[in-house]
Amino acid sequence: MSHPFRLCMIAALAFAACTDKTDDTDMDTDTFDPGTDVDTDADTDMDTDMDTDVDTDVDTEAPTNLLTNPGFEATPGFQDWFIFPGELTNREITTTARTGAAAASLFARADGTGGETPVYQQITSTEGTCFTMRGWVYAPSAEPLDNTDAWLSIKFFTADFGGFSAQESTRVTSTSTQDEWTQLTVIGEVPTGFVNVQPALELWECPPGDRGCASDGAVYFDDIEFFESPDACVTR
Repeated sequence: MSHPFRLCMIAALAFAACTDKTDDTDMDTDTFDPGTDVDTDADTDMDTDMDTDVDTDVDTEAPTNLLTNPGFEATPGFQDWFIFPGELTNREITTTARTGAAAASLFARADGTGGETPVYQQITSTEGTCFTMRGWVYAPSAEPLDNTDAWLSIKFFTADFGGFSAQESTRVTSTSTQDEWTQLTVIGEVPTGFVNVQPALELWECPPGDRGCASDGAVYFDDIEFFESPDACVTR
């Protein structure tokens, strides 16, 4: 006959063994969860940080172009652009454009008078202001340059136009690459005592001292920009 106390002890031991097994199962499960949490958080943090950094770096504000009709797409094509002297007629709109449907063409007068053909806009500014002008030029092989140069220029004048100063880009000449759009850039700072600023497209026929030379050819201009650039004059 089994003793009641011994039966109780056996039952208690069996219950304890079952309880220990349940605890082991809980421990394994708890150990696995933190590992899962760590992996998920690391991936989420990495993706969030990378996306934020990329978006912040890419978004940059373009400078404000101070020119109107910079691509000569208005009607008429030279709207807001002046020529000096006003009676000059050696400019036209061409459909050979870098972008859009139009570009400016300045061509040699070829009348033996030589000299400058500036096509420009004008703003007022204050001394010490730094500007950058850049634009695209094209020398067509069908109208090759001969004793004719072209460039971009920033001109500065005093209030009464008695004082003059200028900065020029590199020049397009008879030896420049033909039938390709090339970007030119010029940087200039308004001198002391000057207030009028003219960003200009320039064509020059015959060198000084040889105004009676035979000149010919054309240069196209498109996508002209003119904007304030405070740091450009410091690092120049």
